[in-house]
Amino acid sequence: MATCLSVWTFPYYRVTDIVAPCVCFTICFVAYQNPSKRTALLAGLVCGLLMFFGRNHAAYTILALSLVNLWVSLREAKFASFYKRCWRAVVGLGIGASPFAILALMRPNYLPSITTQWLEILATGKTNLKLPWPWPWVTMKQGMTATEADGHLLVGLLFMSLISIAYGGVVLVSLRCKVAKPIAPEIAAMTATTAGYLHYATDRADLEHIGPASMGIMLGVMLWASRQRLWIAVVGAGLIATWSLRVALRQQSAYHCVRGTLSCDEIQVDHQTKLRVNRDTVQITLSMLKGIGTSRFLAVPAFPSLYALKAIKSPIWDIYAAWPRTAKTQKDAIHSIKAEKITTVLISDHQFGEEASFAKTNPLLYNYIQNRYSDCGSVGTEGSIVIKTDGVDNCTKEMRR
Repeated sequence: MATCLSVWTFPYYRVTDIVAPCVCFTICFVAYQNPSKRTALLAGLVCGLLMFFGRNHAAYTILALSLVNLWVSLREAKFASFYKRCWRAVVGLGIGASPFAILALMRPNYLPSITTQWLEILATGKTNLKLPWPWPWVTMKQGMTATEADGHLLVGLLFMSLISIAYGGVVLVSLRCKVAKPIAPEIAAMTATTAGYLHYATDRADLEHIGPASMGIMLGVMLWASRQRLWIAVVGAGLIATWSLRVALRQQSAYHCVRGTLSCDEIQVDHQTKLRVNRDTVQITLSMLKGIGTSRFLAVPAFPSLYALKAIKSPIWDIYAAWPRTAKTQKDAIHSIKAEKITTVLISDHQFGEEASFAKTNPLLYNYIQNRYSDCGSVGTEGSIVIKTDGVDNCTKEMRR
């Protein structure tokens, strides 16, 4: 199990998205096995601390723990205890979330940015950039080679297992608790964690979201198998290892390609998400940034690392401009660009899906950039970074490469 977890977390750049579901599984396991007053308080405390991993992770864990609390109440046939545990969990949640709340209040403009994001979600009705669900039969119709299709089929089967466990598992565990039949705590924790994180996996059904949402299944199966006969443990571990090594290593190769330890021109993380980068692109990008000098620039839709390379702040609050934004938010961004006197704009061609291009998610901002700035050139494989300036005369030699 440690080996499989290591494959998923190192050197994967979204380690927190892997760790948070594991924490959720652990606290659900404890809350189901030992539903004491102290456990309820501790569960709420952990949920609050998960705010630092992401507010969505805290919400998913709250949902999972709510299911566990309901199952314990069904098992004990005492619904009065359900409310008592809820109140203690709320107290713990307040304590755990207090450091995050203090930082949000003390950090300039951070709290308004959070409320703006929530309002954006309510206005657009979207919490992520949608992708088609990776049903296995869809993969088989796409004409992939055998070496490529097997990994996608595994992802599709895993995706189906997430939905099956989230719905079927909740019903099964609820019925068994209702009739006071014992259910293993790892099975209850696996079901609760999977149900809590189902939205995470289905809202953008790619490997980077299906993988973290599957941590509950991996931990549950491994722990359950370890309690059974040896052959069951071996088969369970083998299935988890095969899935992890065949699927998660796709992310490993992407990492090494970006770092330049492998020579490659294109990384295909999955059928919808592609990343074109190689060592030459990195060097060209650095040269291009050197050509920009001290001029103010904007990088869209998703290239925040460029600000880190230049050690400057983004001219707009939304450094991940791939999301669908309201007209007001886009107008505010345009106002910030004017106020900051941005002279250069870098547009990367990150592929987030057919309907998730920068021109479609932020049409007002995109049209403003197209009309206000002139094409200067492009860098990277197949022009993966388009450069625009406020005048052709301002193009430097590095920008024209």
